[in-house]
Amino acid sequence: MKREIVNEAHSLAFNVLGRTEEQAKQFRLAFPTEAESYVIAKSLVADLLKLLGLLDRQPHTQLATTSRIERLSPETRISVNDWRSLVRKRPYRQGDSIRLERNEATVQTPENEFIKWTLLTTIRRLSTLTEQLTRRADQQDQPSTRGFVDEVRGVEKALRNRTKHGFLSDVGAKVPALGRLSLVFQLHPIYRRVYHNCHLLLSGLELEGYLLQMGTKDVAILYEYWSFLAVVSIIQRYARLESTSLIKVKMRGATLQLVKGRESRVRFRRSDGSIIDVSYNPLMDPIYTTPQRPDAVIEVRAVDVRIILDAKYRLQFDADYVRSYGGPGPTEDDINKMHRYRDAVLFQLGTEVRKAGEAVALFPLPASVAYSGQHRFHRSLELVGIGGIPCYPNALDALDTYLRNRLNL
Repeated sequence: MKREIVNEAHSLAFNVLGRTEEQAKQFRLAFPTEAESYVIAKSLVADLLKLLGLLDRQPHTQLATTSRIERLSPETRISVNDWRSLVRKRPYRQGDSIRLERNEATVQTPENEFIKWTLLTTIRRLSTLTEQLTRRADQQDQPSTRGFVDEVRGVEKALRNRTKHGFLSDVGAKVPALGRLSLVFQLHPIYRRVYHNCHLLLSGLELEGYLLQMGTKDVAILYEYWSFLAVVSIIQRYARLESTSLIKVKMRGATLQLVKGRESRVRFRRSDGSIIDVSYNPLMDPIYTTPQRPDAVIEVRAVDVRIILDAKYRLQFDADYVRSYGGPGPTEDDINKMHRYRDAVLFQLGTEVRKAGEAVALFPLPASVAYSGQHRFHRSLELVGIGGIPCYPNALDALDTYLRNRLNL
């Protein structure tokens, strides 16, 4: 479940970072965690290797002055600067050893140094990750962990081989001296894309709160996080990301600010220009009764659509329930809570007060179990606006269809 959350969060973070990169800004970056380095490197390695292969044909170079000792002969090429140096010193005769300067093209440029330094930095982070995972797999005898180690080593090997071949093999491994974003990275089409990928490799995604320290007992909260990110991911397919407080771009990259009890908001713009607001854990101020804090609220004011979503990591499948409702699904208590939310959550629009149109319980049901159109709580969404929809990895078709229909995506 944690890996699913990280994957969904990275999808949103890359979208935000991509918008930032288009502004051609240079950031001073700190190091992401080893696990984040692997997730980012895995998603970028194919494109990055392809771009570096194109640069092998004509990499960026600069002239560098080198000195060497040669024996003076009629075939010796002597530049103007060499003549000036020789004239100021003693006379030279044929066969004497002299020091001559040569201007030669070299790939040892700040841009190429930055690319190689980024790859080597990522390799070191992945190497640290494999050591940690190998030690844990040996202690706990986990075959799945060993399989993950092999994946990480594959990415590490691909990056290490690239630093030893092509033009990067002639670039020294030292910290780059890039004080600002160079014109090469701004104007050269391939170098610009390589710089973008390097920036993402160094940026990472920081997960705030206690997400990475959660244990098995907190799986319900993990499911709540993942369900919200899944909803955001679905809407992102059909609407343009406008702004978000969920992903915050800092000097070190992107921070996922998803913490239970703290409101986060993502704003999308539909093709007709109207706004879709998706809020996580919003505190709905009490207008008449008590405050409410649902898991997620979707609002489209232009068409007067308000939907409450609440993730419930519970599934009921006893014989009486299946006979009454037509299959496994959300519990009766969870559906009753949706009635309460829809009646209690009010939206203040100027002098008017509006209620939510629908309230939906999201629950974990695999795609192999029939639900859509057969379960009573799925049909009730069309009849009374209260019901449940499966929300489970690789089983989001029903949720996708529901959101597209309700939000006119």
